[in-house]
Amino acid sequence: MYLQQKVRFRYYQISLLFIALFSYDINVFANDTYEYSTRLLQKGEYQKVIDLIEPVVYGELASKSELPAMLRRLGEAHGALGNQRKAFDSLGSALKAAESADDRAEAARIMSILGAMYSHAGVYEKAITILVQSVEAAESLQRDDIALPAKNNLANVYARLTEYDKARELYEDVFATASADGQYGLAGKALINQARTAIKQQQTRDARSILLQLPAITGRITNSQEKAFVMLSAGRLHAEMSENSADKDSALAYQLLGDALKIAKAEDNSRLISFALGYLGNLYEKAGKHEDALKLTRNALAHAQKLNANELSYRWLWQVGRLHKARNNNQLAISAYRQAIESLRPIQHRLILSSALGDSFREHVGPVYLELVDILLKEANIYSVVEKRQNTLREALLVMEAFKNAELEDYFQDDCVARMNERTKGIDSLDSKTAALYPIILENKVSMLISLSNWIQLVPIEADTAEFAEEIRLFRSKLEKRTTRQYLRHAKTLYNWMIRPIETYLAEDQIETLVVVPDGILRTIPFSALHDGKQFLIEKYAIATTPGLTLTDPQPMNPDKTQILASGITEAVLDFPALPFVSEEIQNITDLHQSRTLMNQAFTVSNIDKALASRPFNVIHIASHGEFNRKSSDSFLLAYNEKLTLNNLERYVAESRMRNAPVELLTLSACQTAAGDERAALGLAGVALKAGARTAVASLWFVSDEASSALISNFYSHVGKRDHSKAKALQLAQTSLLRDEKFQHPSYWAPFLVIGNWL
Repeated sequence: MYLQQKVRFRYYQISLLFIALFSYDINVFANDTYEYSTRLLQKGEYQKVIDLIEPVVYGELASKSELPAMLRRLGEAHGALGNQRKAFDSLGSALKAAESADDRAEAARIMSILGAMYSHAGVYEKAITILVQSVEAAESLQRDDIALPAKNNLANVYARLTEYDKARELYEDVFATASADGQYGLAGKALINQARTAIKQQQTRDARSILLQLPAITGRITNSQEKAFVMLSAGRLHAEMSENSADKDSALAYQLLGDALKIAKAEDNSRLISFALGYLGNLYEKAGKHEDALKLTRNALAHAQKLNANELSYRWLWQVGRLHKARNNNQLAISAYRQAIESLRPIQHRLILSSALGDSFREHVGPVYLELVDILLKEANIYSVVEKRQNTLREALLVMEAFKNAELEDYFQDDCVARMNERTKGIDSLDSKTAALYPIILENKVSMLISLSNWIQLVPIEADTAEFAEEIRLFRSKLEKRTTRQYLRHAKTLYNWMIRPIETYLAEDQIETLVVVPDGILRTIPFSALHDGKQFLIEKYAIATTPGLTLTDPQPMNPDKTQILASGITEAVLDFPALPFVSEEIQNITDLHQSRTLMNQAFTVSNIDKALASRPFNVIHIASHGEFNRKSSDSFLLAYNEKLTLNNLERYVAESRMRNAPVELLTLSACQTAAGDERAALGLAGVALKAGARTAVASLWFVSDEASSALISNFYSHVGKRDHSKAKALQLAQTSLLRDEKFQHPSYWAPFLVIGNWL
């Protein structure tokens, strides 16, 4: 990668140098580039660091001994901006350059930063390995100035993994040694990290006790910007611990943030100024002093925009939106939220990949979207003009779609969402017999939007959020119990909340297919098993689910071109039980359609790769165990000799797309999600998108392979018929099974979902 960049930059060398010479003092540029880049990095002017160093590095103006540190600085700047790939490329090149120059100290320093980068990306095992190597290398050189930051980074990894005791032990070691060595800035950071970990352990008293040591440390930090950063972090911790605006923690938060602001202004550090003002604004917001909070937050925003720092701008615009909302200025709030989302768009992919938000995604980023949706729904309710109401509801739908895109991007940690968006038609693609249901779970209420071919209707759900979530959990747990009908009461309750209020609309438009765009915990249940007191919902409508209509490509299959790659395992392998009915299932499919089979020992990852490369299969059927877990990297399908990851599946399916023969259907007939886990269910909801298939058929929980075989065989008998959509084919298969006395309980047929393109 480094050599490729060097060749490319040779062409631009003269122009880059010209820019650099006129952007910075020529003597500084020529003689003091590294030191100047350090000051720029401390001030948070990351793009300037990149503009300064790239001409030096790729113009071959750095000596062999200078190159590793230059590349390290470049990697740090890219990492701070969230340019993860460029950061890893630069740091990887830096490590090679350090090893080539036999600079062991610099190599250890680079490994410390690389380890921190892997931790931010959620690659914790690799982060630990490289950080341990950094610590050992630095200690062998007796370089505490390198070993201690690496230990602090290692402790951060353990804290992320909730190994809090191990993290705190390392933080204590770093604090003690750094204090003795005079590294007071690092000592302050370790102390704050130790207190933050205590808070995560719900040991607030310990956290306060730890922070009592901070004034003695900050008074000895000579680097003003480092001191401001430590004070900012401490101020945020005290704000987090404060229970009201008049307690001691709140007073300390005001004091620390105010002192940090003074230092940041003296240093003319716009990034630190923006943080200090924004955090102070948040304190005033919590205290109900909205006017003062607005002034501070707008000032913070101005400094963020001066830096073109979207990662700060969206925070403060979101804060402005909340403040306007609290003052009942809904139109101003809507404008601020819109701008916040616009600031998020160009950086969201980088933000997600560089922070590994995971379970906290909905908490950290979701409110920007969901709070805007909440205000839009309130505004739509008061509009009497139909066009204005429809436009507002439509905007609410689009905001929810954008949020769901971001959720999936966070789960899969790649750009598969962006690739799908390039190929889809959007939410205007519903036909006249199809309705889309958008349940929206907000902090204190649940609403539902129903989108038909030419209009949108808002329907309130008569349950608060906590009551609604509990009913869903009970429904899911009772539904899997095949020996009882305890699920029925909950099936009726949920039907009455979500479907009963829209029955008139569905009847008026003669709706035949429901496309559900589930939100949050709703991803864990099958809508097909909702019950009106007389019959299941699946008996009335064909039902599909999709992570978002903007991520769906609704096109019917060509029945004349169905070619199936059918794979399966009947034997017990890798500690998973045998699936004896799979052979019958595969045989039924091959009797119905032109197919190639890979069974048992033949069903290997390499054979799948070869088969997909040899013929344009448009249906991939996998009858084997599979699991969807909280992390995409832990989800897999079971081949005979190993686990097939979703990334591998995506790569193999991509070969078909490249030959203009897209995979129309991916069927996973024995998979399951972690029980009741909405994040794991998010992976199932996005499996078609991730694999690059238009449609997936999969199950929320493991079904007996006899029932699964019967249902899937019936499904394939209808798939590809000109008058049957995939959703209709599954409806016929499910209703056939529920009429079978042996399999009539919904635990056998309800978990199967059509995901994505329902046509």
